[in-house]
Formats: sequence, structure tokens, C-alpha cells
Amino acid sequence: MTQLDERLNERKHQGIEKRIQEALESAEKIIKENGNPPLPPKSADANIDSTVELLLLKQHALVDIYKKGVAEVKPYLNKKKELLAQYITHFEQRIIEKQEETKSFSENVSAEKKALWRDVPYCYWPNLQEVDWDQYDFSQEFLPEYIFFYQLKNNKDQTIVPLVIPFMRNNSTLIIDSNVSKFISWGTISPLVTDMLILRLCTMLPYSSQFCLLDPSGLGEAFPYQSSLPATRDLTLGTSRVLEDIVTDIVRINTKVLNLNTPRLADVAPEMRSGEKFEFIVAANFPEGYDRRSIELLAKIANSGGNAGKYVILVYNPNAEFPSGVSLELFKKLQNGLGDRGLFTSQYLTTSVYKQREDLKGTINKVLENIKTRKPKATSLSFEHLFDTDNTDAWWAGDSSREISASIGGAGANKDGLKIWFGESQDGRSSSHGIVGAQTGMGKTSLYQVLIVNLACKYSPEELQFYLVDGKFGVGFECFSQLPHAKIVSLHTSPELARSVLEELVDEMERRNQLFKSKKVENLFQYRQLQESNTRQKLPRLMLIVDEFQILFEDDQDMRGSVLLKKLAEQGRSVGIHMLLGSQRIENNIPQNEDAITANMQMHIAMSMKAENVKASQKFGPEGKKMISACTLSGQVVINDQGGSDGANVAGRVALLDKTAREEMVNDLQDKWRTSPVEKPLLGQIVLDGIEQPSLLDNTQLKTLFNLYSIRPDAKQWREFAELPVYSGGLGESQWLSVEKPVALWLGKENNIHGQAHIVLKRDDCQHMLLVGENRAARLGMLAFSLLQLMIMHSHEQYQMLVIDSSIKDSPDDSAIKNVIDRMSGDKKVYTDDSAQYIDHLKGVASDMEDRKSMSNESLQQQPNIYIVINDAQRLREIAAPDHNQGNDNVAYSLVNNILKNGARLGIHLIMSFDDMYAVSKVMSRKEIEREFKHKIALQMDQRSSFDLLGDKNASKLQEKGNAPVYAIYRHLAKDVLFKPYCIASNREDDEVNSVSATIDQIVEMTSKWDHS
Repeated sequence: MTQLDERLNERKHQGIEKRIQEALESAEKIIKENGNPPLPPKSADANIDSTVELLLLKQHALVDIYKKGVAEVKPYLNKKKELLAQYITHFEQRIIEKQEETKSFSENVSAEKKALWRDVPYCYWPNLQEVDWDQYDFSQEFLPEYIFFYQLKNNKDQTIVPLVIPFMRNNSTLIIDSNVSKFISWGTISPLVTDMLILRLCTMLPYSSQFCLLDPSGLGEAFPYQSSLPATRDLTLGTSRVLEDIVTDIVRINTKVLNLNTPRLADVAPEMRSGEKFEFIVAANFPEGYDRRSIELLAKIANSGGNAGKYVILVYNPNAEFPSGVSLELFKKLQNGLGDRGLFTSQYLTTSVYKQREDLKGTINKVLENIKTRKPKATSLSFEHLFDTDNTDAWWAGDSSREISASIGGAGANKDGLKIWFGESQDGRSSSHGIVGAQTGMGKTSLYQVLIVNLACKYSPEELQFYLVDGKFGVGFECFSQLPHAKIVSLHTSPELARSVLEELVDEMERRNQLFKSKKVENLFQYRQLQESNTRQKLPRLMLIVDEFQILFEDDQDMRGSVLLKKLAEQGRSVGIHMLLGSQRIENNIPQNEDAITANMQMHIAMSMKAENVKASQKFGPEGKKMISACTLSGQVVINDQGGSDGANVAGRVALLDKTAREEMVNDLQDKWRTSPVEKPLLGQIVLDGIEQPSLLDNTQLKTLFNLYSIRPDAKQWREFAELPVYSGGLGESQWLSVEKPVALWLGKENNIHGQAHIVLKRDDCQHMLLVGENRAARLGMLAFSLLQLMIMHSHEQYQMLVIDSSIKDSPDDSAIKNVIDRMSGDKKVYTDDSAQYIDHLKGVASDMEDRKSMSNESLQQQPNIYIVINDAQRLREIAAPDHNQGNDNVAYSLVNNILKNGARLGIHLIMSFDDMYAVSKVMSRKEIEREFKHKIALQMDQRSSFDLLGDKNASKLQEKGNAPVYAIYRHLAKDVLFKPYCIASNREDDEVNSVSATIDQIVEMTSKWDHS
């Protein structure tokens, strides 16, 4: 034991004698418990015998050291490598040479040491240059609580001995004091050890590390690979300024990220650290080139920055002098990374170091290139940390009268520390509206979804309702089409439709202002206090969320979007209306009233954005911009609820709400609402899709009609429904006179929230409908569904039909109209596609018309309405005007012309469909079109045709942005209504055909209930 004791005495100045002593005691215990190992017999060569005994004990000591070291770093097993064997190779050989029985013991020890390193992660391997880094996935991170240095001894018996030094564990400041031998200069060993250390840190924390590489004397020469590192500090501002920024970061992390339960950044779970990185400040050639201020700041960071994840590494040059007044004594927790000067004793090591430095360049390049090209492993914070997803009975306990708030994720050590709120807080602070900036793919949609679901769980639909608007290509809100809180869900939204949502909210704001004025209150909170006992009059807060909100300003020549936005921004909060506007950048680029609008947006939310957008932002101060720049992964976010002011920034990570869990929660919320005893509004959810054609079954006015009346409405009820405002689900028709026998026929969906394009046919002159356009699916859809709706408007004895279908046989959906007719009730309906018969039917209608002329008003009121529908009228040559009717008599033309001029006031209405205006012009003149048809519907056509039909070129611009969706114009008097018509798919195998059949079935079923109640 004498030689080992001497070695321990030599190492006392390094502070590791205790570790070796513990290892020796462990080795003695092993020997005592397992019996003494066979030793070689005593020989005259006492030195050799003593060496053998030393080697055996030393092997036990090394095994124990490695067992403890591997346990400390918690190796997650990856690769097989027989590395530890190299440390005892020489010892094995000496023992083998000395005695055979010792060989057996040596082999057992070697196998044990090999097993210890068999599955240790690459980043802990002694020689990082032996690793195949192309096979390493960099998916895990390993905190360097201890750093593995490898001390070298080279004397008569060369040995490589591992040394483990505490680093993060005790917030050490590493000092690389490489003036260890007269044979090795400081400039020889220092670069190798420093580069190896940086490389090891990169492999342990490939995506959670940041480096601040200081080299004021060499102007960065010490770190030629700096530009390839995953993240580095910008040093252009100077050493002192950079170090001051790091001190500021330490204060922020200590005060805003850490808490009593998690006093160190290293204790914060990876998914909670968000943009916070562990930073390693490496000072090369220290203290050469460092002024007093820089050294003091370095010492401050070294002594106090460990908990905040800031660690200093001093590459010490003992030949350099400190500025006056400072010294190494400023650094309180120095830990020498190289240790015992006696370990480096030969020229052989010098040669080895030079070779390793050369080999290391390739390894550094390979490691950094792999880190750059791989994606970091996704870490996520579960939504369950934010809300109890299982206890549905506890949902909807929130009161929105003063404010609404929800957590969207974790900040620092707080798993629900990312708060978004709107309203007025208890301390009097206001948060009216908010903006969100994030480039594509960085988690903006996930943020919206987490926020919406959390708010929907916390507040009932009586307390909170959403208006959700996706931009042109967005479908992020499609998953909320069944959410009971979602009053409006708009997908693939067109600019005009997006502005109509603003218009709807402005109208609601004005209605609420009038209500508050009548109750002599100033805001929603005061009103809710008055109405506390009357839940039927409870007003919910309304939250508008618009993704890609620049759509509000597209094609907006009169700046209506900006005007509406300004009204909501300035007045919305007091009536409980809030906006959250999202874009790919935090700047608004609002074309008008920007200052007035943004002044009321206190909630600023930023995720990863392009560097130039962050730099140019006026929405965050310097602190916020730095924090945003640190957001490099999807879901990382910075939230500021004080208009972007520094000091109010909170960085964190948005929680993960996967598709399955989200769908389950929406279903649970829907079930909870369905079983709630609260009286449900007549007008339910409105789902809009900017690229799809509408469905008659989604018509909110139709839904309201059937919700209001369980039996067929009488004349008074029809009038009540017609006069009901559009926003309440009514027709909004103020001139609905029962004596005129009015009938509403829906054609499609207007390009706004509530509007449903419809015509009202009544007993008055010129009450006929002309439909022109080449889009056959749209013409067929409007005709077929108009006929279907006659069952809604009339009982079967109140109407008659003559349908003349001249469409080409075997053309797509040629039977669409006939299928509708076959399912309709009543027997006074005639369908013909025989050109030889339809004139006789027209003569019958003309005869009825003559009879009606002589009836009294009372008798005429009792007569059913007669609808004559001519599909593809361009194929009926017989109805052409005399100038175009070559070789034919004018009977059909005269009949049609007579009905046009005299039929409508007698309750006989003509609905005609043509494929183009040239065909129309063969039947009637432009003047007749204008005079006889008060209801004209135009699909896409050329400019000349548009002028002939409408008097302007509007119909030629309907599809200028593409073929889908199909648009149409309804011209009534001097007013144009832009809408998307009901269509029938042109492909028989298309799902739309099935949906048409389902629509027919459902309308038949609903009207049947009316008639049999």
C-alpha cells in the first residue's frame, strides 16, 4: 500500500484523495467479502510483488469509480464498446507475465469493466473521435452534472486514468490550467482540452446549449468553428456589453423562471424550459485582453449564474497578467479541469496531443454538421397539466362577467404559467385585445386550439362564445365546428366574408351599447351584476379569433376592414367583445387606423419568426426580442400582457393537445351542452366554408323555421318569421303581405355570416325568375332545390307545378329534377321531357290564367300558386321570338309571353333556365328581360352577356379568382346579392350526389311531420 499512499499524498492539492480513498475502502471490502485473490508468491523482487498487489487493488478502485460515475450520469443504453479495457491493458500484461493464476482474476476484472461501458451513450465515451456520429440521433440530452476529463500518465508504465469533475452539480467554474509540465506548453494542451470540452457539451446538450466564446486577445481565433455551433452569442457589441446581457438574463431567469420547488434551471423539465438554454461562457487565453470590468462580470456570472444555467469556463494562461485590482480570487468555485501537473511527464504525450488536435477537427465538423441537419427531439407538456380533462362535472365553473383567462402551457418551472386573459383584472388592469405572430409550422394553430379548448372547459356557452375565422387556406378551426361555444366557424375565408364577421360584431356591439344605456350601466360587468339572478338575460363575452388576419384588408378599396376593426378595438372591451388576431409576423401592417387599433392590443404573443421580422418589430422591447429570438422550436412562445413592455415578458412552451384528445373533449363539451337544462338559442352554430358550395340543410334560416314551429305555420306565423331579423335567423323581409301569397325560395349562401340568398315570389306583376349561366351543376342545383322548397312553403293543395325539362338525356345528373318531383307530395304536378307534349300543358295553364282573370279577389285568394319551370330553355326552339322562330308557328312563344306579362299577379310564376344570353335573346329582347323578370340570377358569363342581363360587367368577374367556389349574382331591382349557389355534382359517383339525396329525404321528412302533427 506504500506506493498508493504516496500517490494519494501527491494528489491532495486536487481534492480527489477522498474519492480514491473511498474506492480503495470499497476494494478492500470486496476482497474481504469474497476472499483474497490469488497473489503471486513472494519473490526476491519485492518491488514487482508490491506492484502486482498495487495493481490488483487499483483495478478494484477503478471499477468502483466507474460504477459510481456511470450511475451519476444515468446512462441510457445505446452502443457496445470495449473502452475501459484500455485502462488496464498494461496491468493485465504484467500480471500475466508474473503468474498464471493472477491471469484469471485479471480477465474477470476486465470483463466487468467492459460491461460497464457497453451501453453508455456516446457523449460519455473517453475518446469522442472513435464514435460513429452519423449513427447518433442526438435525440436525448444529458445534463453535465459531472464532466468527464481524462487525465494522462506517461512514465515507465503508461496508464490512461479517468477523472470525473463536478460541474453543474455544484455550479463549478472550470479552469483549464494547462501549464502542467515543462515538456508541454500552455499553447499545446489548452486548445485540445477546450475544443474537446466544447465538443462534449455539444453532444450532451445538442439543442439546449448556447455558447458565448470570448477571445478578445485573439479576436475569435481560438474558436474557428464558432459559426457552426448550434447557438452562440453575438459578440459584436463587445465583451463587457455581452457579459452585462448575460447578467440581465440571470436576473430574469432567477425571478421569472425558477421558484422554490425548482431552484435551478437544470431541475426544470426539458418540456418546460421553452427557449431557455444552458449557456457556457468560455474565456480563451484568460486573462489576456480582458479589462477589469469584463473580469468582474465574468466572476459575477461564475459565482451566481449556475442556478440560472450560466456556466463559466476559464482557459487560463498563467503567463498573462491580470489588470490591477483583480485576480483569480474573484472566482469562488474554481475546479481545475486538468489537475495533477505530475501526470504529464514525457515527450510522447506531446506528440500524442498534437496528433489528437489534428484528428479532432474532423470530429468537430462531423458532430456539428449532424446537429445542424437533425431535428431536435420533440418534448411536450400535456394538456392535462392545465385542466382536469376527466372531471366534466367541474367544467364551466368560470364566471366571465369581469374577465376570461386560461393557461396555454408552462413557463419556467410552472406547468400552467402561460396565461392569456381578456377583460379587466381585479387590480384594475385591462386586456382588451391581442395579436399573435408566428411563422408557418411553429405552433400558432396549436396555440389557438389549446386556448379555445381550455376556455371552453372553464366557461359555459352562456359565459363565452367564439367567432373563429381561418384565412383563405386555413382549416385550423375546422375541429370546432361542433363546439357548443363556437357561434361562427369560418374556413377558407374570403376577404368579404371575413369583413362580414367584423360587421356582425360591430352590430352586436351597438346592440349591447343600446341595452347598457337603457339599463344605465357602462360595461358588461355592471350589466352582469344587475342580471345576476336572471340567467335568461345573461350576456356572454364574445371572442373573435382571426388567423392570417391580413385577409381583412384584401380587395378593400373603401377600407371597410380597418374602419370596423377600429370600432371593435376602441369600444369592444366594455361590451365584452375581444379580438385575437394572428399572422406570420407580429407587426400588423394595417392600412388605416393602425395606431388607434394597436393602442388597444395589450396582449402580445410571439412565437418563432424570421430574424428580420423580430428585429423590425415595434411590439416588443429589447428584452422581448431576445426572448423571441430564442424561440426556435415549435410551441415556444413569449407572452406579454402589457403592450410589449420589457419586464412583462413570459417565455414558455404551449401544451400539447393531440387530435384524439381534442376530439374527445369537443364531444364531451357537446354532450354536456346537449344535456344542460339551459334554454338553447334558436340560431345554433354557423359553419362557413369559403371554398365549398353550401348545403340547403345548413341554411340557418331554414333551421330557425323548423325550430320555431312544430306544425306548418299559418299566415301570421309566416309573417313573423319573415320579419324576424336576419341575425336572429329570419328572412329580414319587412314587406311580407299575406294577401300577396308570398313564397321564399333559397338559392344559396350569401357571402356573409347570416345572409341566405333567397327570392320572394308574390302575386304581383313581373314576379318571375330568370337563371342564366353555363355552370350546369349550379343551375340544376338552384332549380331542383327551389322545387323541393315548395313543399316547405305550401301544403300540397296550395300549389301546382308544370316542369318542362329539356336537358340532354344521359347527360350528368339529367334526372336530378325528376328525382325531386317524384318525392314531392301532391298530385297536381306535371313533369315532362317530351317536346311534343309541353305545348298542350302550357295551353292548360293559359286556360287557368284566363279563368282567374274573371275571379273575385276572394276567390282568387283560394286558388293555388302555379309554378312553370323550364330547364335548359335554350333547347326549346318553339318558344323563340318570331324573328328567330324559322319555319315554326308562334304558339309556344305566345303562351310563354302571355304568362310572363299576365301570370304573376294571378299566382302563376315562370322560372326559366338558360345556358347563355344568346339563347335568351332568341326568346325575348333586352327590354323584355328587364321589364318582365324582377328576379334575375347570373352565373359566370362574358362581359357582353353580363351587360345584356344586368346592365354591367359584374357577372363576368364572378370566377376571376378560380373555378371554385362557384359564385352567382342575384339582381333584384337595383340591388346585387353575391352568393354561392346550391349545386348538384356533375359526377354521379361523387359524394355530393348522395348528399342531394339525403337533403331530399330530410326535407320530405320534416315537412311530413308538419303536415301530420
